[in-house]
Amino acid sequence: MPDDGGLRGALVTLGLPKSMRRVQVLALVEWSPKDGHRKTIPKNYMTRVKRGNVARKRRQKILKLAQGFRGSSSALFRPANQHALKGLQNASRDRHRRKREFRSLWVARINAAARSYGLRYNELVGSLRGANASINRKMLAQLACCDRQAFQELVAIGREQSGMANGL
Repeated sequence: MPDDGGLRGALVTLGLPKSMRRVQVLALVEWSPKDGHRKTIPKNYMTRVKRGNVARKRRQKILKLAQGFRGSSSALFRPANQHALKGLQNASRDRHRRKREFRSLWVARINAAARSYGLRYNELVGSLRGANASINRKMLAQLACCDRQAFQELVAIGREQSGMANGL
């Protein structure tokens, strides 16, 4: 017996015609030097090369992103990967869209409050810019909603700058 650590590949030809016959390793055979018997180890018990945790970490990262999705989208890797990537695309797009929507909301609030004082939005913002009043639209909209007295003072500053000081 060859000394190969007690393990040896058993080569078996399947009962196929000669033209289709292939030699395959179907099982490992363990030779016991003590009693001369052999024991067959199933093929799925054979050694294999493992990739480590790289692939598992990548899959777990995607599945963590997909938590809360419905159905197989949160449990199976392939649909989870598709929906998570699509979700990241939507999130990236909607971050910019949210900024746009908030600015338009602030403009609408400022315009509504300015019209109650007889001004339009562009007149008010232009005159405040000319008066070097450095207040952004977010704060201006907050003042228009919550602090009418402060907004009225800003309207007065804008009117003085634009030369329309004929009463509120």
